[in-house]
Amino acid sequence: MKFGLLLSDEFNGFYKSKVMLAMWIGLPLLSLILYWFTPSTKEMSFSFFFASLIASFGGTLASIMLTVNIIHEISRKVYDLFLIRPIKRSDILISKYFAVFLCTAIAIILSLAFGVGLDFVKNSALSENILLMTAESFGLSLASIAVSCSIGIFIGIISPTVLMGIILIIFVAGNFTSLILYLPTMLQLDNAYLITILSSIVFSALLVFISILIFNKKQF
Repeated sequence: MKFGLLLSDEFNGFYKSKVMLAMWIGLPLLSLILYWFTPSTKEMSFSFFFASLIASFGGTLASIMLTVNIIHEISRKVYDLFLIRPIKRSDILISKYFAVFLCTAIAIILSLAFGVGLDFVKNSALSENILLMTAESFGLSLASIAVSCSIGIFIGIISPTVLMGIILIIFVAGNFTSLILYLPTMLQLDNAYLITILSSIVFSALLVFISILIFNKKQF
């Protein structure tokens, strides 16, 4: 089975799930609700404020979806049959990673687009500063999702039960993701935004690579 077909199958499976549909519909609606409770100001972009929320919320859900999906498939002996076919184990994990990443990215894009529209309604115009803040918040949101998905893959591989996996996601993954995203800014490093994006990419790639190594050693 080619990687593209495997990715398409995983994407179709995840985007049809109730959790993902709830994100695609629920997050834009949540932005509308929060809009009414956000003070009106031309100095602060509502979409920038909302991006921080959806990155955290969406990242947690993405991690849980991946972790639960992998643990369930392992427990149901799915890979015992799946790996009889000429499919690379690495392709299985990578396709899951990108499928959930893309699904969550769509939710972020829909929510931010809605947030930008609300910014326009609130301020009657979109200043260059607001557009820049929105672009940066979008980049940070994608970085957060990338890190969260890689952690979800890793925990799904090492966790023996769904309960343990969810506990690790809630108490470990969120804090670890926040550390990676905000440490450069807290340290007041030059080009903190660029460092955050690059470190997120490197960390995600490294953790997925480690997960693949562990997955390859498992007996199915």
